[in-house]
Amino acid sequence: MIREFLKKVRSQEFILRAYEEELERVREDAAGIKSPSLGERVQNGQKKDLSDAVERIETYEKKVRDAWGALMEMKEKAEAVIAREPDEKRRAVLYRRYILCESWEVIAGKMGFNVRHVYRLHDEGLADLENMAVNVSIHL
Repeated sequence: MIREFLKKVRSQEFILRAYEEELERVREDAAGIKSPSLGERVQNGQKKDLSDAVERIETYEKKVRDAWGALMEMKEKAEAVIAREPDEKRRAVLYRRYILCESWEVIAGKMGFNVRHVYRLHDEGLADLENMAVNVSIHL
């Protein structure tokens, strides 16, 4: 149960980043819409293009805000769960993997371990937490 929850936290981070990338793309697309020159007649198509672009930007901004809020809530719960791991090295691996969303290689490099040892610490940390039956409300 803990493992699945922590994987969801990590996935939520990736969802947020995807929404942010799409928002940036939509903003770039909107910046490419030509505005009419002074003296040009405004075509209904141009008004519609601009209003559609603004609407898409607002939609993606809301998606980003919602995803951000969900992520912060999930990370808060995940931090409380991870904090219960008594071993500092295991706790650090879990924190870096699920809160900071670092890859195995980055974690290994920052902690001065080989990747295989990081996997071992990770699995031991999750087993500890599962065995403790950490009772944190992680309903999503």
